[in-house]
Amino acid sequence: MKTIRFFIFLGLMSVYMAILGQDEIREVKILTNMHCQNCKKKIENELAYTKGVVETIADLETKIVTVKYHSQQTSPEKLVEAIQKLGYQATDLTQTDQNNDLKTSEPSQKENCRKKSSCCKKKQEECKH
Repeated sequence: MKTIRFFIFLGLMSVYMAILGQDEIREVKILTNMHCQNCKKKIENELAYTKGVVETIADLETKIVTVKYHSQQTSPEKLVEAIQKLGYQATDLTQTDQNNDLKTSEPSQKENCRKKSSCCKKKQEECKH
């Protein structure tokens, strides 16, 4: 009887360890075209409710969103897609050449003003581009 319990315990521990080993917390940096505090909050709030996301930090100055996530529950592609569904451009920086000039992939300020959602309507009206 002790032998059976031991093997059951050993089997359960093996499964548990396999599950733990596969689900890593990873980090991705995503370049966006956010330009105001409302954009920042909108992206952070939306990603907070995305399955697998542990932490989201949007840096308005660099326009980079850093996301920590569970690798078994989501992927960088899904996170980029979630930001794009909000109406923003998004590029996974780990998928692009770090030596390229990132400014060439960002839209102009005039294009930003035209494409913004309701969170930026006041900014859009103030934009004189």
